Amino acid sequence: MLILTNMIYKIGDIKFRTKQNCEAFVRDKLNKLGETCIDNTHNEFQFFNDLIKNHPESQVKVGKGIKEFIIIRNKNSYGLHLKRVDDTITDCSWLYCCFKKVNPMTNILCSMRYSVRPFITNFRESQEELKCLYCGDKDNEIHIDHHEPSFYTLSNTFLRSREYPNEFDDHPTQYFAIFKEEDKEYEEAWIEYHNKNCNLQVLCKKCNQSKPKFTRV
Repeated sequence: MLILTNMIYKIGDIKFRTKQNCEAFVRDKLNKLGETCIDNTHNEFQFFNDLIKNHPESQVKVGKGIKEFIIIRNKNSYGLHLKRVDDTITDCSWLYCCFKKVNPMTNILCSMRYSVRPFITNFRESQEELKCLYCGDKDNEIHIDHHEPSFYTLSNTFLRSREYPNEFDDHPTQYFAIFKEEDKEYEEAWIEYHNKNCNLQVLCKKCNQSKPKFTRV
């Protein structure tokens, strides 16, 4: 069993004693910014990159990279969308990012997802048609899903059998953790294990998100 030690709530280097403090800080920032687009020339771009790191599916949300964050008005509050470098847009619950405690597993799982990204991309590009296996949708956002075993199961099974690194590098442009060069052997072992044991399928965003949390993507 993996043992996770609790930590304070963090957004980048900013620390909060409670999730309520964290939520209030982000809500105040959104209220001050209002409806706007934040690209990499904006002084708040780094903050929102740090915020998105707290999302348990940050790698999926970020995709090939973020072009800009889009703040939209939702009745009496503000919501957050991400526009990726390939111009696809996805929603992201900033509240969900605030409610997640950062724990020691965040970086290892981000690094593991990034390591197998080329394999996932190759699978996507090998498909004759990107059409949801469940509902047949091919016009909306398409996800490549880990199906029996889920990514959660694959990664946890791998991690249970060996010690894992606790220090990581930052991706130079996409603002999440990646393996250090000195852990290349560990990374390659994970890639081999993943590619031998994964079972991928094509789902639309709606069908993927309707699955139980720990069986998605």
